[in-house]
Amino acid sequence: MKINELRQLIEKYPAEELRLIIPELYKAVPKAKIQERNIDDFIKNPRLTRNRSKSTNKEIRDINLIKNEVEQFLEYAYNQYYFAPNRFVHKKDRPKWRFIVKRFYKELSQASGNDEQYLPIASELLEKIYVMLCYSCSYIIFNSFDSFESIRITQEDFYRQVLSLKFQIESKKQFIKNAVELIINNSVNRYTLYSDLMNVFLEFLKTPDLKEMAIETCKIMEDEIKRDLKNNDYDYDTTNKYNCLVEIVFRIYVQLQEVETAIDHFKEKYIERNREIKFYILSHLLLEFELENYFIKEYEIFIKKGIEPRDRLKELYHKLKKS
Repeated sequence: MKINELRQLIEKYPAEELRLIIPELYKAVPKAKIQERNIDDFIKNPRLTRNRSKSTNKEIRDINLIKNEVEQFLEYAYNQYYFAPNRFVHKKDRPKWRFIVKRFYKELSQASGNDEQYLPIASELLEKIYVMLCYSCSYIIFNSFDSFESIRITQEDFYRQVLSLKFQIESKKQFIKNAVELIINNSVNRYTLYSDLMNVFLEFLKTPDLKEMAIETCKIMEDEIKRDLKNNDYDYDTTNKYNCLVEIVFRIYVQLQEVETAIDHFKEKYIERNREIKFYILSHLLLEFELENYFIKEYEIFIKKGIEPRDRLKELYHKLKKS
């Protein structure tokens, strides 16, 4: 429910009902949030607290000071100073890296909204922190199993925040290329799929023109990577990057209601020697978008080629045919 809708709704309530509703809402708010948002003060004096919050801004530290701290933190992190014994980070301070990252995340997000001149620096620093956290998903630099889980920010949300800053300062073409590279060139944690990040990226492609631009950019990147694969098609990392690009294009075509084009592009470009696995991946994508009719059609084409699909797809096909 939107705030305006809420206001219109409560205007109809008599005072007695509001006396019942407000205490229940107060009990539902976590204690930490009550303290953080000064809810008690607001209840005691709504007008005074509201005016105070409008007239005062949170003091933001100097962006250059934050920049120096971030750069030192990244250097220490990549050198495993927050993991292994060293003379730069004391043993008792090594577990505190997660609080440092959370503080940087909050400060850079606030700094970008306070002054436009801070935005490029904040965007660059937040992106570097995100890339470092992705790196920690594949290499041990912290004494934790999952860095994103440790800071209590999902990889999707962190990626979204990075993109929200970049979207404000980069040209649309540059933004698209950089956003895609952040997906294909970095690792994901145990709770995140590449498709999750793709869907976050697609949130920023709000117009058909941006979608078409993203398709064109991804196809150019496909060709560049394909040239690298010619001599070594067993390179898993490069093949994964290429297939991620193919999947992004598929998703955008579907959003443009060009499903046939999406399927044709996937079948032509996606690299997977096992044809049954390739069909399973295509089926998964079609069913994710609730394109059951297209799944049935592709299933029947697949069967005619004499390839045996897995039992799960057989059962699903027969179920959909009966319905």
